[in-house]
Amino acid sequence: MVIEEKDFRMTQISQSSPFWDLEVLKTIKPKGGVARQEFTNVGYGMTLGHCLKSIVNFRLSNKHLEDVVSMKQYLKEYIAEIKEIKSYIDEAILENQKIEDRAE
Repeated sequence: MVIEEKDFRMTQISQSSPFWDLEVLKTIKPKGGVARQEFTNVGYGMTLGHCLKSIVNFRLSNKHLEDVVSMKQYLKEYIAEIKEIKSYIDEAILENQKIEDRAE
């Protein structure tokens, strides 16, 4: 199975495995060439939780490429990203509950 969003791709290492390979979308700038976007591996055999933490950190790093941020600002933005991901989970749980309610 592959899970893909706008800036990352997670590939399950086998059908029954809880481990994933993680790729993130990076801009490649070759000398004298045209910049392009491509997925780059950042981790192999990672748990879902570790992938999510890495994705959040990647997003924040891209947001603040050349910035210096305080720990307070980083944590505030980290928590906001986690809440966005949690909203996907909550949405999926609600949808699943609706399906179960219809089946009864």
